[in-house]
Amino acid sequence: MDQNQIDNMDEIDDKILDIYDRIETSLNNLRIEIRNLTNELIRAKKSNRNIKNNDTKILPPWDKNNLKKKCTICDKDFNIFYRKHHCRACGNIVCHTCSKHKYPVPKFAYYKPVRVCMGCFMQQNL
Repeated sequence: MDQNQIDNMDEIDDKILDIYDRIETSLNNLRIEIRNLTNELIRAKKSNRNIKNNDTKILPPWDKNNLKKKCTICDKDFNIFYRKHHCRACGNIVCHTCSKHKYPVPKFAYYKPVRVCMGCFMQQNL
């Protein structure tokens, strides 16, 4: 091998190391971005609300769980298998059957569809 070939190999080695360094830097930046986005997603899931434009959430007064023994709409008794659910639009406690509808309630900053009772769903669709 002559000196010219050795010099060419050294140049190629330097270029490869430079490319490797740039790739490694980009990869580290992507890892940081992924970590930041993951943390944002975790915070958003924990809040379980999609608040836009710094809306402050003023929720409807929710009925107290321990005071309601029957569905507000169909009057069926709640038990361990027939559970209570709050309507996100009016705050009433209703059964699953009477709260199976979903729609956004922007006045309470629910921009994605959320559980609403049959009464609120019917009013929304009038």
